[in-house]
Amino acid sequence: MIQLILKSQNGAITNVYNGLDEISNLFNDTSIKTFSDTAQLAMHLLNNYFHTTINGVKYYHSNAYFDRNGISIFTFTQL
Repeated sequence: MIQLILKSQNGAITNVYNGLDEISNLFNDTSIKTFSDTAQLAMHLLNNYFHTTINGVKYYHSNAYFDRNGISIFTFTQL
């Protein structure tokens, strides 16, 4: 399972996207659906979306980690 979490400047979670389909739709980037390796996805997000605008709000890619349940989590924090 892969999650992308959007956070406000104070660290509060504002939205969660689950799976490659939702993340692909968020960025309007169909290539995201093709990644089978989490490291490749992480590099793609870092290279292409380190600083990005989502729904008119500016974010930066602030963290990537695995939780203890094996979920790959990518966080983007509002600038």
